[in-house]
Amino acid sequence: MPVTKGLSALQRVCSSGRLALALLVFIGLIGVLTVVFGITGHRAGSDLKRMEAALQRVNRSVSTETAALRQKETEDLKKLVKLDQAVKHLTEAMDKVKTEVQGKIVTLRNTLRTVNCDVQDIKHNRTASKAACCPAGWDSFSRSCYWVSKAEKPWEEAKVDCEDRDAHLATITSYLEQQFVAQRTKPRDWKPGQPYSHRLGEQRTCAHLHRDGLWNEEHCSRRYNWVCEIDLKG
Repeated sequence: MPVTKGLSALQRVCSSGRLALALLVFIGLIGVLTVVFGITGHRAGSDLKRMEAALQRVNRSVSTETAALRQKETEDLKKLVKLDQAVKHLTEAMDKVKTEVQGKIVTLRNTLRTVNCDVQDIKHNRTASKAACCPAGWDSFSRSCYWVSKAEKPWEEAKVDCEDRDAHLATITSYLEQQFVAQRTKPRDWKPGQPYSHRLGEQRTCAHLHRDGLWNEEHCSRRYNWVCEIDLKG
């Protein structure tokens, strides 16, 4: 009996020693891990601070660049507005000069026509009114001069050609005038005025003049001779 009790007591002492040793090892391991995590956490904190500082620098740089771009955009917009205004003023000035030059050209042509009329009056001992004097190649009738084309053009081009001659497509206002024009035209010539609003097929229609003095519809794109008219003043 005494021997058995001694062994049991010894076993309890050994078990207690192993438990104490295990506890010491566990406590030591916790200490080591605490130190390791402490060092790692310190390093991670340092890295995070460096990243935050770098991010702040990037944000400041982006803000600076954005502000500079906005400033440049504002300045470019101001320059563009000034350039647009300059182009507008230049265009207006050119249009004004063009109008003045065209007016002077018309005046010079009228003066030249008057001088030619004076020369013809003196040459042929005429006493008729200068209002009936027409440019060379034009026929006079009731204070108007008429010119008949030899070429053929669509209505719009014929209209422009008359305007280039300081005239317009002949405007018929009387039966006598219509007969006068009809006698000097080819079988069909363009009538003055705008193209008709209705359509013949799928194209705009204009009126043309037959030699017999009658009018007829025709496509504005067709090519015919035309008659220009100058209204004389005086």
